[in-house]
Amino acid sequence: MDKLAAAQLDVDRRDSEIEQLNEELDGKVRAHEDEIQQVEAEWRDELVQARAQVDELKDVSFRVLLADASADEQALEQRELDTKDLRDALLEREDELLQANDRVAELQDAQAETHDRLEETLKNIERDNAEKDADLIEANREVDAVRHWTCTKTELTVAWTTHIRTRGSV
Repeated sequence: MDKLAAAQLDVDRRDSEIEQLNEELDGKVRAHEDEIQQVEAEWRDELVQARAQVDELKDVSFRVLLADASADEQALEQRELDTKDLRDALLEREDELLQANDRVAELQDAQAETHDRLEETLKNIERDNAEKDADLIEANREVDAVRHWTCTKTELTVAWTTHIRTRGSV
């Protein structure tokens, strides 16, 4: 009976551990999803900014084309420098966007890896539960065997005592 109670306590304890692990895993998944959403939002903001810079670059280029043809060479060179600076800024922005895309890909890979680890953990938990169930079934069989043996021993003792009493009174 003590084995059965101990086994039940062990099962209850493990169930509690499993539930706690599930809660931890859920928390980690939520935190990971929040981080991915944040990175995606930042990436979108950067994309909007880059598009605005592209539009600004188009406006600047258009203004340069419409500039007075009689403008002196120095003013034209300055505009070309400005345009070059804007192009360089745009290229830097594009590099930043590529890096952000790479970071998003890394986070997605990390999410996939975390998902795989979670699935593996769940499989391990299910396997542990199956082993615990098998242990409980075996413990129940042992308890039943002990009960049967105790009942048989008691019946034999009663039969032997009755037999001895009967022989003794004869």
